[in-house]
Amino acid sequence: MSNSTKDPTSPYWELRYPLIGTSLPTDHGYRLYSAISHQISAVHKITTNWSMATISGQPNGHREIVLTENSRLRIRTSQEQLPLFLQLVHKRLEIERYSLVFQPPDIHPISPAPTLKARLVVIKGFQEPEPFIQAVKYQLQKLEIDDSNVYIPNNNLSLPDRKAIKVHEHKVVGFSVVVDKLDALDSIALQIAGCGGKQKMGCGFFTSVSIPNNEQNTGTQSSNA
Repeated sequence: MSNSTKDPTSPYWELRYPLIGTSLPTDHGYRLYSAISHQISAVHKITTNWSMATISGQPNGHREIVLTENSRLRIRTSQEQLPLFLQLVHKRLEIERYSLVFQPPDIHPISPAPTLKARLVVIKGFQEPEPFIQAVKYQLQKLEIDDSNVYIPNNNLSLPDRKAIKVHEHKVVGFSVVVDKLDALDSIALQIAGCGGKQKMGCGFFTSVSIPNNEQNTGTQSSNA
């Protein structure tokens, strides 16, 4: 898996769909995946080679986000699967009382960045910071990705940034993760492979970020000793 991730036989792309809609639940990853699978049944059968980010927006204080002109659905997938996901264009998705219509996406190659962050990574059986970061490092090692600068950033309470996603009626707990000082190959490989589970529900999706110097490595980090 690691070799194919670093040197994939097919190009990978990121589709960024503009949206027509007003708002969504803050925790919408599972419901968004279910709505997409209902609209395009073949998506449910694909177990590899694609991932999705949750949609960003402005929190309104009622466990909802308000969609803005910059809100996008972001999907990463291989060249062969592009036609499948392009079927989402102009489709209307009903997510409980919320409604979304996907506009034609911008399509971008996966580009390297030295610092990547995932809003939420979940790994079954790991819900405490220290064992969790060890589990992340193990997954990166399997992908032959340098794991020497991986950490959980702190939240605004100066605690490891713990988050959760609701799947059916169950809450799945994980953490935000930052991986820093990546070379180009490792950066692209991590964006393609992701980390942890529930990647079709918005988890383990890494994007480029700039970390201020005074915030770098302030969260839970694992020693190489």
